[in-house]
Amino acid sequence: MENQQQPQQQTLEYKRVINLADFLTKNSIVLSGRDKGIRVREMLRLDTEDKASDPVRILVPKDIVSLNSSFFLGLFANSVRSLGDLNFDSKYHFECTPIQRQDIEKGKKEALNKSNPLPP
Repeated sequence: MENQQQPQQQTLEYKRVINLADFLTKNSIVLSGRDKGIRVREMLRLDTEDKASDPVRILVPKDIVSLNSSFFLGLFANSVRSLGDLNFDSKYHFECTPIQRQDIEKGKKEALNKSNPLPP
């Protein structure tokens, strides 16, 4: 019997993992609020992170029913705008549910929308 080796699965090593559960209000199932997103962005120093080359893993708790666009824009709008859609996706890897992914995609579109009434 031949000794067959399983193909090696390429796994990405992350130097930084951000768990959004760390920023949830107790008993909350929604991440919302632009001001809260901005505060979290500052705490995480994402302006500096955007310039670094290493990808970042973002964990979104499965029990979160909504990643509100106001929170997403406060947290990631500057990153989406400075990196662009494709580079943002290469930099920030979200581990989330399909519904949460829809919220993220909606937030990215809003961040790139030139007629967005919210200032950057």
